[in-house]
Amino acid sequence: MKATGLVNVDESETFTAPLPTFGLRADFAITPEWFLRSSFEIFYLEIKEFTGHIYESKVALEYCPWKHLGFGLAFDVFSSLSHPPAYKLC
Repeated sequence: MKATGLVNVDESETFTAPLPTFGLRADFAITPEWFLRSSFEIFYLEIKEFTGHIYESKVALEYCPWKHLGFGLAFDVFSSLSHPPAYKLC
């Protein structure tokens, strides 16, 4: 097949990368079967007019009556917020 003329090619690519979070974690053995687990993680970014954050915290209570099987109840909070730059319309 032959073709003549101009060929316009418009390409774009997106890239998603994991964001590093900074955090703390604490696990307490109340008894050999009961565990209290907690964690807190945060990420904050400010570049020129763009700002955003990611926040996550968790508190969990676990009961492990057997070596490889346990039960748990957890409360988890996740929040993400971004403020893109505001563009003025003419």
